[in-house]
Amino acid sequence: GLRGRFETLQNTSLVIADIGHNFDCVKANMEALSEIRDNRKIHFIWGMVQDKEISKIVELLPVNAEYYLSAPNIPRAMKIEELASHFKSHQITTHETISSAYITAMSNASKEDIVFVGGSTFVVSEIILEFFNQ
Repeated sequence: GLRGRFETLQNTSLVIADIGHNFDCVKANMEALSEIRDNRKIHFIWGMVQDKEISKIVELLPVNAEYYLSAPNIPRAMKIEELASHFKSHQITTHETISSAYITAMSNASKEDIVFVGGSTFVVSEIILEFFNQ
């Protein structure tokens, strides 16, 4: 089966990963998150590749969340500075690697929070391979 489709990777803190990387998929993910959020804080590990509709996608992302931005380890990755420039209304930190973004998010998240990994298939695959590859 295909991994990374609104996949629960961990239950405490709840870690969900989704490889959705276009407007329609991100919109569906945000609707699904809003159904399970229950006033919990969300921490997003987020990175994208260069050929996506970044401005439209960022408009779908909740402003009242924490964002840990990084670039997946591929040549097509959107540079962190460019990605961050689209998150003007969001609370962000930038990280040199997807792994460091994940580690920081997990250290900041309480056991009641939600951690969402997304923005790119490559972001999700890096997290699954490094932290959840059983």
